[in-house]
Amino acid sequence: MERLLGAILERSDVAVQLDPAVFATDPDLEHRLRTLVSRAELLRRETGIDGLYMGFPFVLAQPRAESVKPRIAPALLWPIRIGSEVGQRSRFSLSFDRDREEVRLNPALPLAGSVFRRRERC
Repeated sequence: MERLLGAILERSDVAVQLDPAVFATDPDLEHRLRTLVSRAELLRRETGIDGLYMGFPFVLAQPRAESVKPRIAPALLWPIRIGSEVGQRSRFSLSFDRDREEVRLNPALPLAGSVFRRRERC
């Protein structure tokens, strides 16, 4: 995990291979990752928008009202590429996307802040 995060934060061109053992512990994990890649590719083909981002670091917001659950949201969105080997189970790689080099501030953060303020007044 540390190597993967380091490669993304350094904006490295080198793809990090994900450990296949991770997928052995949860049978649905590989399916979910393949679905994510497939849907992101479909979105890119249909709209031209590449929606694969990794969020890091995370912001934890605890509203004052005890009945409201804390909210967790990524502060920055890092563009990534996820590769998978055709015909190979549990073989994925992840890398920083040098074509979309811009790391973005999460546009949902200001909205989340206003939701918290509204709930606190109630």
